[in-house]
Amino acid sequence: FTTVQKNINDFDFVSVSPAANGTFASGTQIVNYYYKRKDAANVTVKYVEQGTGTPLASDDVLGGTGKHGLPYTTTKKNITDYELVAQPSNKNGTFSSTPQTVIYEYRRKPAGDVTSVYVDEGGNQIDIPETQSGTGKLGLPYTTQSREADIQNFELTTPAPTNATGTSQTGVQEVTYYYK
Repeated sequence: FTTVQKNINDFDFVSVSPAANGTFASGTQIVNYYYKRKDAANVTVKYVEQGTGTPLASDDVLGGTGKHGLPYTTTKKNITDYELVAQPSNKNGTFSSTPQTVIYEYRRKPAGDVTSVYVDEGGNQIDIPETQSGTGKLGLPYTTQSREADIQNFELTTPAPTNATGTSQTGVQEVTYYYK
């Protein structure tokens, strides 16, 4: 008898046992062909800031050893102060001989605006408030300034407010500068 090795997608032939050719005998004769799944290239998963490509978390690498032709699945990460922009089209796929990269893009979440208010000791507004937009700034530092040089006939009564500098957060933040 003669048996024939088959080519099987995604697998490499390893060996045949006992032999591919032989003599017919009574009873059942079994010839085993052994295969091993081929190695695939790795899939690298990146988590970056939209527009800048700045990494926001460490890359994940899905190893391709022995996985050629098998499916892979990736997942987004929860990254503080950021939201996912869109799911990548290749978040799920199949391991292949070509390296693949899956990129999850995030943008910074919006924060509340920070408004500097300039008032006299009676709480009356003495200059136009200055507002810093919180769009895309959650978790980023902010700095406000007094307007001593810009406000005629008034001087700052106290040191800068404790929240003159801080971190942008959800909700509006107001910084009040008092003058006399």
